[in-house]
Amino acid sequence: YVTTVNGCSNSGENVVVTIKALDDATFAYSSGSYCKSGANPTPVITGLSGGVFSSTAGLVFVSTATGKINLSSTPVGTYTITYTTNGNCPNSSSLPITIISVPDPTFSYTGPYCTSASNPSPAFPSGASAGIFTSTPAGLVFVSSLTGVIDLATSSVGTYTVTNSITCSGATTQSTTVVSIIGT
Repeated sequence: YVTTVNGCSNSGENVVVTIKALDDATFAYSSGSYCKSGANPTPVITGLSGGVFSSTAGLVFVSTATGKINLSSTPVGTYTITYTTNGNCPNSSSLPITIISVPDPTFSYTGPYCTSASNPSPAFPSGASAGIFTSTPAGLVFVSSLTGVIDLATSSVGTYTVTNSITCSGATTQSTTVVSIIGT
């Protein structure tokens, strides 16, 4: 193209600008809690593979490339694990993992809850932790089944039995509670 300003002509160049989306850094472990005596867990990466895993201080990985955790070498505690992609538009996502010595799935909610309220998290007594949360009957939706946070906006009004299950060295311990969701 040619532009003329104050009698001077200038021909410019066309420039193509490509905007790409951030890499998908989605990953998940099969549970929110693991026993020190259990089998070392490896996450499933559903986003872009080939990234690297990191964690808050104390957690030991068998491999930061796969995210496999070395349970026997990791002290009991809760850690935030982060997966960072290395594609054209790097991105990261994080989730909590708790390493326990003896499973205690005890928890509670303080409901009933209105569908327009803030999403509630379960409360755990000292020493208890999250495993995998499920509910019956159908209609209750979790933000994450690994944390037990309930998505009130997408859940149906009703009364539900919520179960927290932790599998440790082949045995599963469970705790249940009842939670009610009422209208707005």
